[in-house]
Amino acid sequence: MDISNPQNWNLIFNSNRSVQITATYNYGGYNYVPLGDLECTIATPVALVTLLSDRLNKNTGKPYFGVGAYVDAYLPIAGQESKVFSKSCPINTSTLLQIPNYGYFPYKLKLSFPYWIEQLSVTIRQYTDFSGRYLNQDESILLSAVEVVEMREAELARQVELLTQRITQQGG
Repeated sequence: MDISNPQNWNLIFNSNRSVQITATYNYGGYNYVPLGDLECTIATPVALVTLLSDRLNKNTGKPYFGVGAYVDAYLPIAGQESKVFSKSCPINTSTLLQIPNYGYFPYKLKLSFPYWIEQLSVTIRQYTDFSGRYLNQDESILLSAVEVVEMREAELARQVELLTQRITQQGG
């Protein structure tokens, strides 16, 4: 995996987000509605999340509060979304996400933002090298096993179909 090559990264999401200030004055500052969650879809198990902010809430955000977002990754399994990965991403840096590769795509990323952030620039990129070189050995073995099971299922389905045809022909 060559993560230093910019051509291997595809921009998925890029936005500046700000809290909504309400008109109510509260203990030295205005009340606000915190940043809402953000959801996006990625097609590979490797992503890069960049969070930049220079504005923390002066009442609740302290300089040592370094978390910019909590990221959860979901996969659609059996008609439901199953959480397969969680990670916190620091502010003012890029975080590489290496989500376990179960051979199913796409992944849905959900970013939740702490209450102390007033303004945030969010950039999400996915790794686009589909050669499989970024898979570790365990993931490659798992994918190979899944392929074998799928091939066996296809062969069994074919044999059942042939048997059904023979029975139909003999009975008719």
